[in-house]
Amino acid sequence: MKLHALDIPDDAAELPAWLERHLVGLDLGTLVSELRAVHGTAAAEPALREVLGQQADAVLRGGLAQLSPDRLSLLLQHPELLADLQEQILTRGGTYWDRVAAESAALPGPCARGRERLAAFLNAPGAAGSAEAPSQAHRLSLPPRAAHDQEAMRPGARVRWYRHPAFVGLATAAAVLLAVRAYDARYRGSGVVQPPVVAATGWGWAKPDALPQDLTAPAYFNRLADAAQEWFNKQPEDAVTLAQRIGELRQGCSVLIFAEHRPLGAEDRVWLVEKCRSWAAKLDDQRVALEAGGKPEEVRAATDEVVQKLVVALRARADQTARG
Repeated sequence: MKLHALDIPDDAAELPAWLERHLVGLDLGTLVSELRAVHGTAAAEPALREVLGQQADAVLRGGLAQLSPDRLSLLLQHPELLADLQEQILTRGGTYWDRVAAESAALPGPCARGRERLAAFLNAPGAAGSAEAPSQAHRLSLPPRAAHDQEAMRPGARVRWYRHPAFVGLATAAAVLLAVRAYDARYRGSGVVQPPVVAATGWGWAKPDALPQDLTAPAYFNRLADAAQEWFNKQPEDAVTLAQRIGELRQGCSVLIFAEHRPLGAEDRVWLVEKCRSWAAKLDDQRVALEAGGKPEEVRAATDEVVQKLVVALRARADQTARG
């Protein structure tokens, strides 16, 4: 499964074009899910008009190059704004965005069909862009995210088009993808790349004391194995709790991938990161299987097997490093 957030360009000058391709492409929902998983939902989300400022119309006419690196960084820190911006582009964007779509669309057939379906949806009574919707001139005066959510919860409220099940379904498979580069410091010009902020889960590799850096290499590998075995401390039976548990273990994989691993030599670090990526992909597969309707007991058993194998691999590596 592809992690779109890991493709964020190292060069800040390349970020506008990269993000534009996602805004007119098929994977924006996946990218938003990845970024939301890392950053969570802020207590007070900024409105899109606040982030775009006086460049709002310029962005709709000429793209994201009109924005400063700081404002682009804010869009990535508050990924729901990307969905808002996509709506503005699809309903009000100029010919510039048509050219971006034409140049970047790898699947012209699906894109054309998607455009037709979107147009039909937006033209439906009460939908965004229809006669019953707010005027386009006021589309960028969007309320804060909290107000959006409250509005959506009211009886009879219409959900924004990008939250419609037909569109949300594109993002569900990526809901637990948590790994993302630390682009914020890089784009702010500090030159310092920090590890991604991942909330501690209280168990496994993501808990605060899971990766002590003052151990020998064998002890370090065994500590990682001990932390992984905490997966078996709970055996959830319902799909929701199991999905959360798998997501927390997957979150720990991201911690391992980006950690320093000071107790390890270069060869052991490379081995561990490669293994972490493999384990992460297998956990992603189990979460997707569960979301696709898989039986919780079968998904849990498959995940148990993944964890058992990775614990064995860590113990074996500990023994190998102990023997020298």
